[in-house]
Amino acid sequence: MKIRSLDETKAALRLLLTLYEMRDNPPDRMTILRTLKMKYGVDTTAAYTAIRICEQLGLFETTEKKFGRQPRASIIHHLTKKGMEIAKRIAEINEILEKDIT
Repeated sequence: MKIRSLDETKAALRLLLTLYEMRDNPPDRMTILRTLKMKYGVDTTAAYTAIRICEQLGLFETTEKKFGRQPRASIIHHLTKKGMEIAKRIAEINEILEKDIT
């Protein structure tokens, strides 16, 4: 069951939410790792596991892109159509949880 993969990797939901929030300016891997650490306290090992699981599930794609005169290309992460649908729903759930509903 594929949802089990997301369930077993707690950082996966946070990763998808982060990629969704940054969808207009897809981040490189270092930005993702830094954001997950600062915003959610996710350590590097958990973040890399989440990246691997989400990639295996086809939720995002990676491309290499050079910026300026950098000798090495950065790895940029883009949500796939399926990843965008799932991440959008995670964002909606997160928004509901953050509301003070009585």
